[in-house]
Amino acid sequence: MALESRALRAVEETPMKPKALSVACVATIGFLLATNPVVANAARTITGADIKDGTVTSADVKDHSLRAKDFRRSQLPTGPRGATGATGLTGAVGPAGSDGIDGIDGATGPKGADGATGPKGADGATGPKGADGATGPAGPDGATGPAGADGATGPAGPTGAVVGIDDFGGGFPYPSGSQFSWIGRPVDIDLTAAQKLVGAVGTKFASNVDASIGLCFGDRFTPINQFASQQVPPGYSEQFYFLSGVSQPMSAGLHSVGVCVNTPVIYDYLSSSRTTGYFQAVPQ
Repeated sequence: MALESRALRAVEETPMKPKALSVACVATIGFLLATNPVVANAARTITGADIKDGTVTSADVKDHSLRAKDFRRSQLPTGPRGATGATGLTGAVGPAGSDGIDGIDGATGPKGADGATGPKGADGATGPKGADGATGPAGPDGATGPAGADGATGPAGPTGAVVGIDDFGGGFPYPSGSQFSWIGRPVDIDLTAAQKLVGAVGTKFASNVDASIGLCFGDRFTPINQFASQQVPPGYSEQFYFLSGVSQPMSAGLHSVGVCVNTPVIYDYLSSSRTTGYFQAVPQ
């Protein structure tokens, strides 16, 4: 360092012309570079840490020597947007993923205010009638209404003696040679010249019969006469067979009346039969 100082001082103290002074400076610097190890190694050991911030300018940088990676992204201006590239091929559809687990229910939100009532809709079609409900209890009797006007007088009913008949058994023929036989014992009824007979009698057979039965009148001295008849269907038994009828004008006197059957019927079939009903004398 003493040598360097003396050299510089000698240069400074020696009067020189400008050109000579320049040559002397260059020679001095060359001497320093050659003899001072620190100065000699400066070109090879200077790093960014040895350079003061803000001292390197554009003039100190070689044109076109910096690259994009030497700058931060925000330092370089963005160029114009390039043209849209062609659409790439659609990739294959990947397999469906498994369903995710259900999330937990969220808390119920507060109830909103009721909206305005909408217009009434049209009535729907009437549905089918439902089953009748159980009968309710009877209500209290209403007040008795006023009596209505009397109706017209009806026709007079039949008058005369009424004789009932109720007997078991049958097959009582008389007089001898008569076409009919009595079913059950006949009863006696007295008629005037202005009367005739009305009868309503039921007969029950204990066995199957196939015969004509009827309402009859007669006496012990005249044949039995029918004034109403019915054909009993085959197999008709164990139930009542009903007959009713009105006789033609009859002679006055005592008559035997009852139910009769034509004689071909076997009497044993009628032995357990029953005859019940009534006869009445009515005006002609």
